[in-house]
Amino acid sequence: MKTNLLLRVLCCLLVTTMMCIGIVACKDDNNDKKPPVTNPPGSSTDETGTDYLLQVEPDDFQNDTINILCRLDKSYEIDVSEDASALVEKAVFNRNARVEEYLHVDIVSVPVNGSWVQRDEYVQALSRSVAAHDNQFQLAATHSSYNAGLTLNNQYYNLRAQDTIQLDAPWWSASWVENATVYDKLYFITGDVSLTMWEELYAVFFNRQLALDLELGDLYQMVRDGDWTLEQFAILADYYLDDGNDVVDTGDTYGLLINRHCMRTFVTSCGLPIAERNDEGTFDIIFMDEDEGHNVKVDTVYQSLYDLIYKQDGTFDSKLTDGDYSEMQAIFTAGGALFMMGTLQNATALRSAYMEFGILPFPMYDDEQEVYLSHSYDGLSSFAIPASAHFPEMCAKVLDAMGAESKKSVIPAYYEVVLQGRVAQDADSKEMLGIIRENLYFDFGFIYSDTLKSGSVAGPFAFFGDELRAGKASLSAGWAGAGEIYNIQLIEVLRKFREGN
Repeated sequence: MKTNLLLRVLCCLLVTTMMCIGIVACKDDNNDKKPPVTNPPGSSTDETGTDYLLQVEPDDFQNDTINILCRLDKSYEIDVSEDASALVEKAVFNRNARVEEYLHVDIVSVPVNGSWVQRDEYVQALSRSVAAHDNQFQLAATHSSYNAGLTLNNQYYNLRAQDTIQLDAPWWSASWVENATVYDKLYFITGDVSLTMWEELYAVFFNRQLALDLELGDLYQMVRDGDWTLEQFAILADYYLDDGNDVVDTGDTYGLLINRHCMRTFVTSCGLPIAERNDEGTFDIIFMDEDEGHNVKVDTVYQSLYDLIYKQDGTFDSKLTDGDYSEMQAIFTAGGALFMMGTLQNATALRSAYMEFGILPFPMYDDEQEVYLSHSYDGLSSFAIPASAHFPEMCAKVLDAMGAESKKSVIPAYYEVVLQGRVAQDADSKEMLGIIRENLYFDFGFIYSDTLKSGSVAGPFAFFGDELRAGKASLSAGWAGAGEIYNIQLIEVLRKFREGN
């Protein structure tokens, strides 16, 4: 970025002054049940108005260029033009400007095709640079699912070996830092620097008018009371109204709209751990472990969802590409469904239809679960320092500073203004957004799911939703073979960690 110094400083001060940072706390209605905790392990949100960048020690890197390899379709996370008009884009621009002045660097985005289907082009660009050790890229912002494999092939520096990044800082996801670390090695990270992490948070949208017509009661209070459980959700979603042609089609009114990615989200929201750290400090796959009884809970959740999807006419399973919510959105905005599951990005499209909708977290397993656990799409951007970078300590500090300033300005701009100010249509939904945002959790089995798959068998996180989509009445039969594959692959993953840089 080449911008007049005074202008850039003034822009930073202006945006900082204009932004009002805050989060609506959960209400205490003195109910018999204790309201769910909204600050669990893994939370990276603590909007207090603190100037987080000041927690990073200033430096003078002599205006070195920081080239950030990023996906073309997600490059807006890294850099935007100086004349950008949208508030979030302005916040990204000013974040970069402030970090540049603070550390005396020049931040430049290097976009490359890098979507899931175009991942080979991205991987080749990174691998060529690492093989040449040419210092072409100082940072990389990559699709987290295929990025997991890159971390095991000596493509990145170990972030835990860099003392210029504060891994325990509130702008990093604590659960990611914890569960992506093996043998004291952490190769990629996510947090507030990743706008896509927040955009892709999963939520439950509901048609407010239809909920009133069906006399469902106060759904928001149900969440506060800890009664928004899988069982209660299945009862409420059991609704279907034929449009008169006696054919189940898009013209009917449904209780629930769902797709395969949303099915997977119940693994997180219902607290089904895929992997657990063992006494040796590595991980074991425990998802369907019979000795600890994990399989009973997993089977219960799976059967509940199977019955909801296949034994009730009121569930519409969209079979479009999983990232394509257009079919579900069209039905929902036309008043054709009570609930729709999707990511927070869907909220903008729903808002444009001028319909009255509310936002809820995914339901808990039961009322004994302490928090509403949230999940983000595995295509979020995770950040790393390519092994081709010549000065990893500098790169780590710049990444840390970008995370700190993102927490101060970019994420509040997105959350407070785009979501709460323009999308969430009532104070209660704003409160629900706070719960969703704070209770984000990443399991090792999610982070490294793509490295544990083999052949036609999907990774353990995807497996749950894939078996549901395939209409399998039970998860146990498929897991018998898949679980064996995962354990074999895990041995190889741990070996690469042990022997890696």
